[in-house]
Amino acid sequence: MIDPNHSRVGRIGGSDAKYLYSGRDTYTFSKWWMEKLGLINPSNFNNIYTAVGTILEEVILDRMGIPLNCRNLNFKLEGTIAAVSTDAFQDGILHEAKTIKNFDKKGKIPLDYKRQLIHGAVVTGATNTVIHFLLVNDYDNLFNNADAEIISIDFEPSKEEIDEHMEKIMYFTKCYDDDVWPT
Repeated sequence: MIDPNHSRVGRIGGSDAKYLYSGRDTYTFSKWWMEKLGLINPSNFNNIYTAVGTILEEVILDRMGIPLNCRNLNFKLEGTIAAVSTDAFQDGILHEAKTIKNFDKKGKIPLDYKRQLIHGAVVTGATNTVIHFLLVNDYDNLFNNADAEIISIDFEPSKEEIDEHMEKIMYFTKCYDDDVWPT
């Protein structure tokens, strides 16, 4: 969950994880890193799709039986700029709730979401993650999708994935601390 009450400057959250793996010579990466440094205003996540998606996250978590006290928890990885605002964290398991229109039901998690789960696992110390997809049929009227099918996929990041991600977090933390551009 993108938390509008937490500044995105100086921290790498779950939705930022994809940038740790992306090309560093692109406009998108440059804009993202300048936001992290506080040199430009962060992207605005306040639009109808984000607002309705946030509401539907709660519908998904309700339907999955996740207690309210396990939702929207904030974690920060000590000594780094890595943090995460979870959709839910219960019994050592990180839960992500997503709305998605086109989904291959073979159980393959889209790469950006997989990286978000790895990031969340690293920051929270979760030993397992679960992503819950609400299969949206009507993005023009998202509230018509509250009873849509939910597909849940367990994902346990490998040691190699955790180690690689931690290495990237440490590198970006050093770049941030030293005020240097990642290469």
